[in-house]
Amino acid sequence: MADDEQLRTALVEDLDAGFEAVVRAHGDVVHAVARRTSDRAADAEDLAAEALLRAYRALRGYPRSASRA
Repeated sequence: MADDEQLRTALVEDLDAGFEAVVRAHGDVVHAVARRTSDRAADAEDLAAEALLRAYRALRGYPRSASRA
């Protein structure tokens, strides 16, 4: 598993590939939290997908120069 610094670097260098690494590293936690908030597996999958999509969209708008500090 990649540590947070490696994930940050991956996001700065290539958002798509970096975000894929973030999902691999933390996606299970996102799904577990979504599953606890919904009694239906399909709803939990939708919640997890929406959360990850919102995170990706937010990162797209984050200035890359700010992440190098």
